[in-house]
Amino acid sequence: MRDGLAVDVYETAGRLALEADDLAEFRRCHAVLRQLYAEVRRGLGGGRWGGGGRWGEVGRWGEVERGVL
Repeated sequence: MRDGLAVDVYETAGRLALEADDLAEFRRCHAVLRQLYAEVRRGLGGGRWGGGGRWGEVGRWGEVERGVL
């Protein structure tokens, strides 16, 4: 299911991977999150983030992509 819950799960998993210094798992989570955020920007996401809502722009992972983190 690709919705707000999926975003929450992958963000948490990515955060835990970073804390555990598991770069490979972080990269997997980041790749999925990029897809999820792209779907939300296109209005394909479901749940509370559907239709380009608050996650239509970034979320914390967008900061990683822009080099902020």
